[in-house]
Amino acid sequence: MATRIKKTRTFSKGCALQVLGLPLPFVGALIGPIGSIAGTIAMLVLVFIGARMSTTWYCGQCGSPIAGKRTKTCPNCRAQFD
Repeated sequence: MATRIKKTRTFSKGCALQVLGLPLPFVGALIGPIGSIAGTIAMLVLVFIGARMSTTWYCGQCGSPIAGKRTKTCPNCRAQFD
């Protein structure tokens, strides 16, 4: 039985989305209280989507990337996951 390895890339499109989302509550505060609330919601959405985009899964046996957490077998070495 092989294991899945979760890695997070630091410099990726997902990281860029997270950085773009951080100033949104402050920009929204310039508009008013409603803008601050909308900016906070937009920030949370972008941080969540960015975190999902920057996460990749790898096979613990051969090190090749796999489709996701729910993958049952490695496409490269055919190892079975838990």
